[in-house]
Amino acid sequence: MSSHRMQQQAPRGRRVFFAIPPQEACRMALVHAVRKAVRASGGRPVLPPDLHITLAFIGHAAPEQLTLLQSAAASVSVAPFEFQFDHLEHWARPQVLCVSGSRPPRAGEALVHALRSAIVRHDIRLDPHPWKPHVTVARNVVSPHLLGPIAPLRWPAAEFGLFESLDPPQAPRYRALELWPLAERGTPMLAR
Repeated sequence: MSSHRMQQQAPRGRRVFFAIPPQEACRMALVHAVRKAVRASGGRPVLPPDLHITLAFIGHAAPEQLTLLQSAAASVSVAPFEFQFDHLEHWARPQVLCVSGSRPPRAGEALVHALRSAIVRHDIRLDPHPWKPHVTVARNVVSPHLLGPIAPLRWPAAEFGLFESLDPPQAPRYRALELWPLAERGTPMLAR
């Protein structure tokens, strides 16, 4: 094997992001609400355990950066709040079907701002795209149907976490590395 090929395969750290996981009842309500649209889209459904609202995408992080990211997250203090998703939409470029809300909660924007500010203070670069709260429900969508308003889905935000993106053969999977309750500082909750 050439050294060039070996360099391409060298580990670049864990691929991580911050997100809000759903409570179980919320997760199942979302799966039920979008099942027909996901099926009709021809896309691959996101598995229920992998549903989440991304707050900040980091990308590949070395072990020393993970420590800094955990420190940044522990410094954030925002009271629990709630999202309301009321729209099903197709994003053509990433070929995803997602639910979004017509009015992002101000507390969600405050959480994203506090978290991103804390991360930047540790000299870690972030994805520069503006935050749009959404939950991806299907990938590789080929025929989006049944788009538009949906019955409002409530998503209580009681915690946020640092997640790792795993790359199994068929679809990305996500694993919580650490979770922090909203409105409290300090010690993370145990990963699920």
